[in-house]
Amino acid sequence: MFKIDLNRLAATLLCAFVFFLGANLYAQDNDMNQNKQNDTYKDNAQKWTTQLNQKVNLTQDQQTRVQGILVDYQNARANTDMNNYDKLQQTYDQRIQTVLNDDQKQTYKDYSDQWWKMMTKPSTETKDTDKY
Repeated sequence: MFKIDLNRLAATLLCAFVFFLGANLYAQDNDMNQNKQNDTYKDNAQKWTTQLNQKVNLTQDQQTRVQGILVDYQNARANTDMNNYDKLQQTYDQRIQTVLNDDQKQTYKDYSDQWWKMMTKPSTETKDTDKY
């Protein structure tokens, strides 16, 4: 009555196995790439915060908050059209200013143009600016 074609069943199971294995490997690769990117963003944010700290003398709490803002900035920049970079920078510049006290804000305003330019250079070029 009911015949099972074992060859066809085996081929179907094999195809399903290969499909799910491939999808799982792809998902793991994406997770690894995302983690690597997040680590890079955190490293960049820490470096830039240290540079800012040398100019405006941030408290530990301010450093933590600025680093978070800079990680968010990098994520937003990765997902933003190049034509909107200036607006994005202005938005995150304002967020950073909300973390600073009045004395720090004045020093920041004097330094911020230079600081943002340094951050937007490709990473191979920023090695020379680590001294800021």
